[in-house]
Amino acid sequence: MFSSTRHRTSAHAGLALIACFLLAPLGQAAAQQQSRDSLSPVALDPIGFRGPDPTQRFRDIKIQQKLKAQVPLDLSFVNEAGEKVLLGDYFGEKPVVLSLVYYECPMLCTLVLDGMVSAFDAADNKLDIGEDYQVLSISVDPDETPALASAKKKSYLERYTRPGAEAGWHFLTGEESDIEDLAQAVGFRYYYDAETDQYVHAAGIMVLTPKGIVSSYNLGIEYLPKMMQFSIMAA
Repeated sequence: MFSSTRHRTSAHAGLALIACFLLAPLGQAAAQQQSRDSLSPVALDPIGFRGPDPTQRFRDIKIQQKLKAQVPLDLSFVNEAGEKVLLGDYFGEKPVVLSLVYYECPMLCTLVLDGMVSAFDAADNKLDIGEDYQVLSISVDPDETPALASAKKKSYLERYTRPGAEAGWHFLTGEESDIEDLAQAVGFRYYYDAETDQYVHAAGIMVLTPKGIVSSYNLGIEYLPKMMQFSIMAA
């Protein structure tokens, strides 16, 4: 579980928060888990976690794998050129690799995108973006703009050495309701903390079939190129 800083939160503070999550003694972690398991369930919003007891929200931040789930293809977004699009515009012919990130994140989301481009461009992955599959990177922050999406796309296309990715890797923004509906469909559970102005979320990407059905998950921030290829082929 990770926390990604955004906007006014310093990278140093974000790193400290991650360290708090990752470096807790194992004994303490086990005790906390036992205590949590004994708690009564807390009614939480499925995505935003705006429930009555925010102290419990972090235990539910994860990627809940929903294999064979259908994503709603009628959701509306805006592409990096500022044009309104439907999620379904990117489905129909090829598998789709989906990442839920946000563009001003200086840490975890960047690591996810770095891991993606490394796996996409590696020699062990014989499939090409655009030719064999589509990639969707969608911001979970409804305040982010197409200009930010465009800058992020430019940055990652410069790192991908094969032709054709311009028309195959798409960076989208959207309204909160559409973002949450998509996140709910693929089990990407996150929390935005207004007090610290940061998102807390796990790391991973999804591979979907041409019909928009969840085929597989690749969790973490590093993705084996050959495994990525097999995941796409399976979809």
